[in-house]
Order: sequence, then structure tokens, then C-alpha cells
Amino acid sequence: MKIGIIYHSGTGTTARLAQEIKSGFEEKGNAVQIFRIPKFRIEDIEDFDILGIGTPTMGFRTPSFVMDFIKLFPTKNQPYFLFNTCSGTLVNTFSRIYRHLKKKNWKLLDVLSLKGQGTTNIKAWRPKITEELSKMDGIAESEFEKAKQFTSSILENYTQIIQEKTSPAKTVKLKYLMTVMFLLSDNLLAKGTIGKKVVNLERCTKCGLCATKICPSGCITLNSESIPEFNEKLCISCQGCVNLCPELAITGKGKKNYPYTTYNKYIIQS
Repeated sequence: MKIGIIYHSGTGTTARLAQEIKSGFEEKGNAVQIFRIPKFRIEDIEDFDILGIGTPTMGFRTPSFVMDFIKLFPTKNQPYFLFNTCSGTLVNTFSRIYRHLKKKNWKLLDVLSLKGQGTTNIKAWRPKITEELSKMDGIAESEFEKAKQFTSSILENYTQIIQEKTSPAKTVKLKYLMTVMFLLSDNLLAKGTIGKKVVNLERCTKCGLCATKICPSGCITLNSESIPEFNEKLCISCQGCVNLCPELAITGKGKKNYPYTTYNKYIIQS
């Protein structure tokens, strides 16, 4: 069976989960390809029996650019699954995707959400958190073990669809708590979390990873001296640049940020 996994990851936690799910499928003899959302071509959906979609929760909902990408999906009987990482509440992360794809006749197989202390720049939201606490991994290592059981459930439900021509009884509970967050633009959310990005020139090694590897909105460019520059109007506050930088050279103006770094390798490898 051919399975495609597409995802967005700002801190690397969702990327880590995507890799664990990929391994779970491969152990069961399936062919799996994994893509970051900007690198996946919509026309390639036809190549896969099952498609997985992964995203972190950002601002209590699915990141807008992820939804914009999903809205390009064709109408077809496509089996799919959803996975997510968040800091405690899904709110509308799954439901927005589910409602949209249901209208396009996509068949939901299963969902998985891993919750932790916070997988984004929690220093900006909770200023009383200490540096030591904010450096802790957002999700416990044991949580990632759920990925293997998740893949088993997906394959069982897929078999049910193929053999019985019915959709498994999987639904997403719609949550409307704090949907007012949808009314906030991505630009406002960016200013509210990490603010205007600043590069510490003493730390920056001009590696270019922030501009070439992680930014999904194209808001980062490198100037003639290979120093990153930011178009704040395009920033969607995914926190990727802050968390990816191996030298912790990118911060928000007026904020002392302590990004997670443990899972950065999963972003760099993707």
C-alpha cells in the first residue's frame, strides 16, 4: 500500500511525529513518502492509497496557510488521517480540516493528537516561566509510542472502507471555544507571540537555514551579507525560524525567547 504523509512543523515536534508514523507504517510493509507541505504537489494525491495530514495547533486553530493548502485538494473518495501536536487544547485544529474535506467526500480513517506543555515559544505567552522550564520538551517521549498503534488503526479502518464500501465511524468533535481567534489575522498573531524578529549578529553564523529550509510563507530572505531579513506582513508566526536556528540567533524584539531545540533535527532532515 502506498501512503503519503504531508505536514507542517514549526518547532520540529510535528515533524518528529510524522517520522514515527512513517516508521509504524513501514514496519507493516507499506511504502511511505513524507513531505513538508510546501514541497507537496496537489496532483500527486492520486499516487497514494492513503494520505496523512499533520499540523501543530497555532493560535487555537489550524494555521491559515495549512488550510489554504488543503482547500486546493480535489473532490474524491480519498481515505485520509489527521495528526497533531498541541499544548493542551485542539479547539478547531481538526474540525476545520474535517469539515472542509467532508464536503469534498474525503474519508476520515482516524486522528491522533499528542499534547504537552507547549510546543511553541511559551516564553512569549507565559512570561513567568523560567528558562529551564521553557527549554523542556513540549511532549513526553512516551507519547510518541502511540504512533504505532495509530497506524494499525488506520490500516484496519482502510480495510473496512475497501471491503465494506463504508466509512468507519470516525468523526471529529466540533469545538467552538475561542473561535474568535479565527478573526485575528496571522500578522496580528505573529506580533502577539514573538513580535518583530531580530537577528543577533554576534550569534548568527549566516548558515541560511531559516530562509532556505523552514519558512513556509516565504517571509525570510538573505541579504547580500547572508543575514536573514523578515517581511513581517508575510509572517504567520509558525515559530520555525526561532526554533530552528542552531545558534538561537533569532528572537522577538523586546522579548527574551527560549525556543525548544530537541527536535530541530527532524525539521532539518525533512
